[in-house]
Amino acid sequence: RPAFGFGVGASDRWHDRSNHRCARIPVALRWRLAAVSAIDNDHHDMKRIFITGASAGIGLATAKLLAERGDEVWGTSRDISRLPSFPRFHPVRLELNDDNVSLGQSFNAALREAGHFDVLINNAGDIAYFGPMESIPPATLRAQFQTLVFAHVELYQFALAAMRKQGAGRIINVTSLAARLPVLRPAVCRYLIE
Repeated sequence: RPAFGFGVGASDRWHDRSNHRCARIPVALRWRLAAVSAIDNDHHDMKRIFITGASAGIGLATAKLLAERGDEVWGTSRDISRLPSFPRFHPVRLELNDDNVSLGQSFNAALREAGHFDVLINNAGDIAYFGPMESIPPATLRAQFQTLVFAHVELYQFALAAMRKQGAGRIINVTSLAARLPVLRPAVCRYLIE
């Protein structure tokens, strides 16, 4: 078991307020999170971390893990009532696909409260839409790109500006496995086999 305490086991899983089991943190993400920490033997410097999509799944599991080891975590959700309450966790309302709520306003309000961020974890996602391109409405495609690409880039820009001022920082992007293993629809599979 590594010295930084990211072993695979029961401690990797949690239950949210609705008693739903939260996701296990993938091994690759655990190693990246370990690199975030300045660990010198048993010494751990507390980090201030901004993570999107912290109301469920990998985002919630990551936020809990980081807070449990002593980091201060600002976690986001489009519905702030879905964010849990636990020590060292600061809920932030952030809608990545809403023109009425500025990403910059939400990020900068959290930044003022934190003083600085050592890490940005772009984790928020959305329901993927699968099907022939001709059947997906343009508004749905725009919303997907806003949530999964443009909002992440915008948060990148805000975080980089703040991190550049402090001379340090790290950005971690959590992406979908679908980028490497696309889901084929049954009709496509039949076509490929024939």
